[in-house]
Amino acid sequence: MSEAPRKIKTMDDVRRLIDGEPPDPDLVHEQEQRRREQLKADKQWHDYLCAHPKDEYPAVLEEIKDLITAADWCEELRFAWYDSDVLMNNRAAWIRIFADKDQIKGITKPNEKERFDSEPDPLTAYRGCLPARVDGMSWSLEFDAAAHFKVSVRPGSS
Repeated sequence: MSEAPRKIKTMDDVRRLIDGEPPDPDLVHEQEQRRREQLKADKQWHDYLCAHPKDEYPAVLEEIKDLITAADWCEELRFAWYDSDVLMNNRAAWIRIFADKDQIKGITKPNEKERFDSEPDPLTAYRGCLPARVDGMSWSLEFDAAAHFKVSVRPGSS
């Protein structure tokens, strides 16, 4: 795969290119912004999400939720949740996202949709953790999975 050609706007860009230095950060930012805008215009939602830093995933999910089908949005939500590095950095945004019942309905299985619609808070999520981690962002819909972490995960273990 060949490297994308660098755009040259100024003599400083020419000097950087000759000296093998990194390109002008402002130019790189401008090119990234144009790429994102094109991906959004082309409705390439996964590529659009991935074109952002992982720390911005929740904001991007909130931005595109009305532009994308609920099923596709839920797929991107799954990807973003698992691919994000430090979920706590965006705790408030993640809580808003998971509190959006209309969007989250897309995650449910076909046989759960009626229950989901009829109950104000139909999801029971379990959290198995040590007392020092009660405010974390990890959870499971399976009791046994949460119980495993409560019993087997200790500070300093992997």
